[in-house]
Amino acid sequence: MPETLVEAGSLAGNLCLVREVPAFCTTANSVSRRTSRSHGLHIGPERSLPTTKAMGKKDLLRYISSLKKALNLAIFLPKIRRRTSAYNISEKAQKGRGGEFKIMNTTQRQPLARPYVSYASDLDANLYAPLESAIQEPYPLSFARMLNSSRSRGIDVVLQEGPYTTYIAEYPGYAKNCQYFSLELSFMNHGFVDSGWLLDSPVHFFLLYFPIGEEGEPPTKLKALLVAKARLLQELSRRGFNRAMLADRDEMLRQSNMPGAFKTADPGISIFYKTDGDRKPVYVRVDTSILESIAAGNFIVPVGDGPEELQGTWLSRQILEVN
Repeated sequence: MPETLVEAGSLAGNLCLVREVPAFCTTANSVSRRTSRSHGLHIGPERSLPTTKAMGKKDLLRYISSLKKALNLAIFLPKIRRRTSAYNISEKAQKGRGGEFKIMNTTQRQPLARPYVSYASDLDANLYAPLESAIQEPYPLSFARMLNSSRSRGIDVVLQEGPYTTYIAEYPGYAKNCQYFSLELSFMNHGFVDSGWLLDSPVHFFLLYFPIGEEGEPPTKLKALLVAKARLLQELSRRGFNRAMLADRDEMLRQSNMPGAFKTADPGISIFYKTDGDRKPVYVRVDTSILESIAAGNFIVPVGDGPEELQGTWLSRQILEVN
């Protein structure tokens, strides 16, 4: 989707602006070129491959093993069984491993599982429908919710914006006072580590929302952020958390089997490991202020059939002013 072919002011045009800068990548060579000096993580040297004819059997096996390790980190968490041997993360975490990884708290309490509540009807009626009515230029918007068969691929909503199609996935967050959003980095899938929706989702945008209401009462509104996946990964990479670094942190936590939240050198980003249940997910917690700074849409969405109206911004413009 070349930028010159997309109208300014469209969501598709906003997506093109971040596609021009490949701050994250999936190939071994490109990841190795983006090795962060500050973190000291080294995936593989940039040099010509040695010939294997002069190698002995042991050297050849060692060389193949090193290539596999580099590739595993580069493509992030392949579907292989991770070792669960003891790994003294406590000592390394307390030392900070170069100031990058520190224990956030000593209690390591894990949040209770929340029953899933669907806000699809509220988003359809109070977010997508008003956006369709309010925005007609450069293209009218048309949102369509996917059926269960399509939802299994991680796509909740398809936005048709003139000739351009955008896929959206919706994810709820439950942090107190909307302080941060937990982005799934990986999870256990039948005994294997699989990449989470942050990296594996096929969508272009995430709609990240927080139910808001009085404690003990049903939510009365949703705080929703529409964030481009590419822009989000670009921002993480800019802050020192490219795919290789995320893979390194993920593997460290899983080998230690120590749950809890861990600070990083960036005060707006932490890593959280949850060991109860079968999924045992690892999350990247990103402060909401960071997400707001890169969001294409920032909304307050009413819940239910009350008189409240949609509020917020679309591509940095107030919704009531987009036309």
